[in-house]
Amino acid sequence: MPGGWTAFDVIVLLIIGGSVLHAVFRGFTTMVLTVLSWLAAILVTLYAMGPVSALAGRLIEPPALASFIALPVLFIASLMVFKAIANSLGRRMRTGPVGLLDRSLGAALGLGLGMLLVSAGYLFFAGIVPERHHPDWVKTASLRPLVAYGATMLAKTGPQLFARIGETPSGEALVESMKRNYDAGKKKVETIRDVGYDAAARRLMEEAVKAAEKETPPPNSSDDGGGD
Repeated sequence: MPGGWTAFDVIVLLIIGGSVLHAVFRGFTTMVLTVLSWLAAILVTLYAMGPVSALAGRLIEPPALASFIALPVLFIASLMVFKAIANSLGRRMRTGPVGLLDRSLGAALGLGLGMLLVSAGYLFFAGIVPERHHPDWVKTASLRPLVAYGATMLAKTGPQLFARIGETPSGEALVESMKRNYDAGKKKVETIRDVGYDAAARRLMEEAVKAAEKETPPPNSSDDGGGD
């Protein structure tokens, strides 16, 4: 049964409080635009990956390595551009006439994000540690029922959301594309690894043979005629 305040409650309050303070400092506009910048960077990466990979394939060999390099570079570059725009617009809102409203809405958003983070953390903890093995400072925490409720809602929503995404044509195409890229990349890495190992083994063998030839003394002709 829930009892007094425990370390679990302190951790929950610190996470939520830190999220609220962070959101107040950054403002509602910056927080929302930051999330949108991540989504925009993902969309740009998905739609531009084909042309960028083709361009990189002309400059880098093998093509699989070009795609492997182009993906993070494209995503990071897109994210930096969108985040710079988000920070610029958010700064104008914080310092403008609606700065107080922007920070107040940011506090509400930070509260929601903090609760989401706590619920996700508890869901992960409950998934790897059976409830009967939970320590007393978790079982008796005052905020545990609230956190457990949030984790339950998150667990119910997550699979349904991913299932709906996977059922759409674009979602199915994305999953298949990711699987093909993963299989192709894995096969290419294994090929490069095997070739590199064989080349290294040959070099070691050649060096060992050369070293053995240097250490072997030449035949002494004087010993052959010494008995005469």
